[in-house]
Amino acid sequence: MPKRIDLDGGDSHDELEEALRQLQRPKRTEARPREEVQEAVREIAEQQKAEAKARKERVARPPWLIWALIGSVVLIAVVLAVILLRPEPLPPPAATAQEAVSGFWRSLIDGKYEAATVYYPSMVDKYGSRKQAAEKLREHFGDNPPVRISKVGEPEQVPDSTDTRVSYEVYLRSGSPRGGDAIVSSEGGGYVIVAGI
Repeated sequence: MPKRIDLDGGDSHDELEEALRQLQRPKRTEARPREEVQEAVREIAEQQKAEAKARKERVARPPWLIWALIGSVVLIAVVLAVILLRPEPLPPPAATAQEAVSGFWRSLIDGKYEAATVYYPSMVDKYGSRKQAAEKLREHFGDNPPVRISKVGEPEQVPDSTDTRVSYEVYLRSGSPRGGDAIVSSEGGGYVIVAGI
């Protein structure tokens, strides 16, 4: 019979048996890591559901909607371009000699140089086109434009002529007045300035 060795006088035998029992017992895995894994799996499933829902919402939009939005933006851009680039209509002919003089100066005050040429058409004849005449007016009055009409006088008949004379006075941006007598003629149902500006 093998000889038994007692190390501590018998107590160690109980300890050894207890240790052997613990080794033979099936090891229990801790519940905590398993719960963490299950929680992670739940989070991944929720993320996948949210992504699927977002994809459905994106797909729920009809494909023509994007083209309709692009078309709307293009249409608005075209309308704005037409409105902004459309030339401003020219004013109607002056009904009186005073209206021709005041219309000319009012157009210059507003910076509408082409409109001013309606009241002074001999400039168009002299420079070849309305744009050229307007450019000449812009060069002449661009640095010191008129800002206010002080007076437009009563028309007076020019001796030995069908033309009338209308005196005027305007104030320029520099503050200095500019005055003179415009010679106005009746032409084609309206009055136009022929000289004196």
